[in-house]
Amino acid sequence: MSVIAFIQNPNALASVAEYAAWAARQMDEAIRFVALSPNAEQEPVLDTDAYQIMDTQEDMFRELVSSERRQVTREEPWGVEQVQTAARFARELGVERVSTDISDESFASYVEHHTDSTDLLVIGGRGSRRDLTAAMQVRKRVFLVVPGRFASIDSWMMAYSNDAGSGRAVEFLTSHTLLRDKAGIAAIGGGDEPARMHFRDAMEHLTSAGHTIRQYELQGNADDVLAAVLTVLPIDLLVVGVSSAERFRTLWDRSKALRLASAYHGPILLARS
Repeated sequence: MSVIAFIQNPNALASVAEYAAWAARQMDEAIRFVALSPNAEQEPVLDTDAYQIMDTQEDMFRELVSSERRQVTREEPWGVEQVQTAARFARELGVERVSTDISDESFASYVEHHTDSTDLLVIGGRGSRRDLTAAMQVRKRVFLVVPGRFASIDSWMMAYSNDAGSGRAVEFLTSHTLLRDKAGIAAIGGGDEPARMHFRDAMEHLTSAGHTIRQYELQGNADDVLAAVLTVLPIDLLVVGVSSAERFRTLWDRSKALRLASAYHGPILLARS
């Protein structure tokens, strides 16, 4: 069991590494950093000025980058320096079990063939919709989609939709310690009485697993009310379940769902059922 963190864009390396290290510490798991070349014909340059990282970690990260540059030759393929830097950074942040991998496979192909014993996949960039949609078509996994800058996670919210996707999210949270010590909010918008009963049952499962959760059963359009909740209740992580790759594509493409995304710019824990 492990956390796999994907490095596709060198400018997202710092954020991916720090979120992956946080997740690994929370779950007491190992990390595998995987470099996937964004374009085999290009030779990306590691730009430390483009990294966005918490001020308290910036000097340490820059020193790690400089150290790796002294050790890695230009003849080595793209990705070697990036995964080595990420691995050293994760160790500095307290993760002992760290490994690396370099692959010229696509994101979806790597997810399909190399993630059998993986608990969580970390990917940088809220703009990675195409990669995520393709990966969801081949594997039912839980993804942590992270923004370009790390921020500590002390609270989270689940947007419950009474489908198999939300059930997968509940299953993940009850069987892993990722968010067990963090303050949780769960909200369901709209829905009939059977849907609300399923919501209450799911919350009982989470509470029994050790989570502390505030529950909201709201009236009105689900997308609108959940977006409203996000604007008045600041949270550090959003949990969303999707029952299919098509559902994920629809979630992000619909104008109503875009209001939900525009109300929140932090990391998203995305559970595919």
